[in-house]
Amino acid sequence: MNIGQIDEKQIISSELSSLVKNDYDVELSVFSESDSEKYDPKNKAKAARPFKPAILIE
Repeated sequence: MNIGQIDEKQIISSELSSLVKNDYDVELSVFSESDSEKYDPKNKAKAARPFKPAILIE
């Protein structure tokens, strides 16, 4: 990571995983739009913008 850049994927993964697990007892999966192995059945990644993640709840 370069100075001045924020790794949103890392922040969301590390900070929200335990919160979601403790509060809702579900696993959190975080993918970048460019991840070739991402799970995105509703094609929500296209709607994501910097600091505004696209969220899919199943």
